[in-house]
Amino acid sequence: MVTSSDAARREKIRKPAKEVPSLGAKLKCWDYEKVLVTHDALEMVNETINSLGLVPQGF
Repeated sequence: MVTSSDAARREKIRKPAKEVPSLGAKLKCWDYEKVLVTHDALEMVNETINSLGLVPQGF
């Protein structure tokens, strides 16, 4: 996985990777802002689950 704030940089990495058959189809690019938003959302879900006691301690 490649993450970057710069779309041009992601494309610069993605383009040559497409030429490598075993890599091109597997490479995933993700904008770093979306990574941060997803992290915050997952953190909120985790905190909510913990506050509700939905997962036993030590699990």
